[in-house]
Amino acid sequence: MAENKQASAPPAGVAKGAAPAAAKGAAAAAAKGATPAAVQAPAKKGPPKKLIILAAAALVLAAGGAAAFVYMKRAPAAAGTQKKAETRKLPNFVDLEPFTVNLAEKEQDRYMQIKFSLEVDSGEAENTIKEMMPAMRSEILLVLGARESSALANREGKEALAKDIVDAANKSLDHTAAEHSVKAVRITQLIIQ
Repeated sequence: MAENKQASAPPAGVAKGAAPAAAKGAAAAAAKGATPAAVQAPAKKGPPKKLIILAAAALVLAAGGAAAFVYMKRAPAAAGTQKKAETRKLPNFVDLEPFTVNLAEKEQDRYMQIKFSLEVDSGEAENTIKEMMPAMRSEILLVLGARESSALANREGKEALAKDIVDAANKSLDHTAAEHSVKAVRITQLIIQ
């Protein structure tokens, strides 16, 4: 009798109370190897929404990273070419021995001690300046001795003195290979007493 109960029990997936004909048809189909739609496992849904969102986020991040990489590769290259165009040739400097001169004061005796370097165009000009040093020092001493201490008290006075030293140095280099090669004076020490 136990066998009879098993045969009359509905196969898995068939609801209790279903028509006996449906149960018999499902049992017969199960015996043949084919399963009807009611007996089959539920159809799989598509991938979960969380997985799709994570995949999309990863794709966006990868695309953004690739774009940033390409941008960063191009930006330094452009900046490097611009820097190369802006870099200037380093000047040559000629240090002169310190000058000590009496200032053109009327009321009391005052003197100035000054040390500076000349900024020149090239090494060739540097050699010519060394050869012409006595004439250059003479011209510069004349410029320095004509100053008053009150004229050197502020920045403008010191800048005017530097310009006059450039003019005097270039005057001593007239008709030489280094003509007008002194571009600036860099004062490194200035004492007035």
